[in-house]
Amino acid sequence: MMGMEPQVLRGVSPYTGGGFGQKSGIQEQSGLAASAAMLLRKPVKLS
Repeated sequence: MMGMEPQVLRGVSPYTGGGFGQKSGIQEQSGLAASAAMLLRKPVKLS
């Protein structure tokens, strides 16, 4: 989606519990956070 090789990416998504079976796939805000990190050339946190 971002045109980057998987080897240069790092994603951290610790288990937070709850959700009652919620399926949390990649959503629009995930792409926006990745775009922001690329633009700023700094890590960003999506919470």
